[in-house]
Amino acid sequence: MNVLLCNDDGIDSKALKVLAEKLAQKNNVLVVAPKKNRSAISHSLTVFGSIKAKSTNKIKNCRAFYIDGTPADCVKFAIHNIKDFNIDVVVAGINVGHNLGADILYSGTVAIGYEAAFYGKKAFCFSTLSFNEGDYFGFSEYAEKIINYYYDKINVGTIINVNFPEREAKDIKGIKVSPLAKIVYEDEYAKKGNKYTIKSRLTERIDKGSDLYNVLNGYVSVTPLKYDKTDYAVIKELIT
Repeated sequence: MNVLLCNDDGIDSKALKVLAEKLAQKNNVLVVAPKKNRSAISHSLTVFGSIKAKSTNKIKNCRAFYIDGTPADCVKFAIHNIKDFNIDVVVAGINVGHNLGADILYSGTVAIGYEAAFYGKKAFCFSTLSFNEGDYFGFSEYAEKIINYYYDKINVGTIINVNFPEREAKDIKGIKVSPLAKIVYEDEYAKKGNKYTIKSRLTERIDKGSDLYNVLNGYVSVTPLKYDKTDYAVIKELIT
């Protein structure tokens, strides 16, 4: 397959490099990543000013570029400017830090998937529960298996959001398909002078069977998402 791999942690992310080199063993991989970390930037695009792009040989056996844009810019850049690469699937990650529940609203990683869906591509987004260094080699093995297993089972425009638990791959209990958790964080703002700093922690109110619940219990969570956010049930109510 021809795999477009992007992230929001930046071109120098070890997790990106490990996943890219793993996928490149059996696929053609094009990497387009931000020049620096652009986490929690959601689906932002560079609409004012220009984007600089530069090729790099930092990742083995992959054609790779970094741009001074956003994660969603990376997908647009690849589709519109690297026309000799016919993308079969778009992959995001591996993100350092989880993308569970409401995280998908803020995540640059998941925005890569949504941008891919906008262009009618299948997409897989991979994240880890921990913000510390994890078993990226083991997770990359899982990622490849997940892509191969679900690729023919999903339609174009579907996004598979995957989160790995905070443990080594050999200790993972299995894979569970999960809905998004309704509540993930409890937030506090610390004030110092006229400045406020947000402090977030995972909530103790966890929906059983949700993505957060399953990841905290040692499973890989797989959540299918879609680009179309229309509430069709309400449409029917409004037009009757």
